[in-house]
Amino acid sequence: MKKPLRVLHLADRLYQNGGIETRLTQYLSDSTSIQSYVMAKNKHAFIPSKIRTYAPTTNVIDKLSIVFLLFFHRIQLIDVHSAENWVVDFILSVRKRLNIKVILTVHGDYLKDRTYRMPWDYVILISNRLKNNVLHKFRNKNIPWAVIPNAIQLAYPISEPRTVHDYAILISRLEEDKYASIASFIALCKHIGIHFKIAGSTDKKSFIDTIQQDFNLNDTHFLGYVNTQELLSKNKFLFVAGLGLTAIEALTYYNKLCIPSSVAYQHTVFVNDSNVSRLFDDNFTVKDPQAHDNEESLLERYQNATYLSPHHMALFNFEMRYNNYLQVLHDCMVGNSSTLRRTARDNDLAL
Repeated sequence: MKKPLRVLHLADRLYQNGGIETRLTQYLSDSTSIQSYVMAKNKHAFIPSKIRTYAPTTNVIDKLSIVFLLFFHRIQLIDVHSAENWVVDFILSVRKRLNIKVILTVHGDYLKDRTYRMPWDYVILISNRLKNNVLHKFRNKNIPWAVIPNAIQLAYPISEPRTVHDYAILISRLEEDKYASIASFIALCKHIGIHFKIAGSTDKKSFIDTIQQDFNLNDTHFLGYVNTQELLSKNKFLFVAGLGLTAIEALTYYNKLCIPSSVAYQHTVFVNDSNVSRLFDDNFTVKDPQAHDNEESLLERYQNATYLSPHHMALFNFEMRYNNYLQVLHDCMVGNSSTLRRTARDNDLAL
């Protein structure tokens, strides 16, 4: 029996509703192909108990413990999900002596310039938009890469009939970097005259206080942390608002989906069969609001939102994406880059 590949996933901080974390938990669920470890600044309950989690705090004491971790657990490959961390610099400085390959998974176009100069063995990008926007910035112009979009593995079957609610819901991390999209969602709902609630967790109660004060809300508008898939499997809403993986979860559980704009609520996008491919390429974010604008009013966009067809549901097939990921790990280990340069559309993903 082939031994599982030993992979260390390196993140910054872990959030229960985060896209990086959702992607991680799905990858970590496989113990046959991969033996996974996680290193982050904080430990979090969402990590399965069978996964070893490490939380380095100081770069003086922990350098030895990191070397011990890499050597003792015979780590073969490191998947870096956040490069703004002293641990990354240290690992890159010792990886050759320990014969370890290092992958950078790019989740957004917020990387610092120094990240593009680092000696990565391989780069994964989660959308075609990211490929077009950031790939040319890497110093190594021949770096192997692949686009592997987010996908989800349904953890809960749809329970029919589901409870139908007369309000819209936003599902998101409640952190400062989400303020603009939260504000856009609230303004949209007030504009078209519908009730709404906000679901998600936060480490800072003061952020919820700020939202309440800025938009004249109260505690009844906030649901706190929810298990997104469990919630959507049992409930239907006027529409679900969310970005990235939350958007994919909403569509997969047959909900109408709204993508809040971080620029202005007037640029809000409601997903339908005609625009889903373009939004998929953008990882269900609205980076270029004008590209999705049309002459319909916001109320008309809301009324014309549709459920996706089964054909488009295939875009989110987790088994296919995960097999792509396993192929990337294998090719990175053996130094094969000829099959990796693929885009994120339909059959192009068959590496």
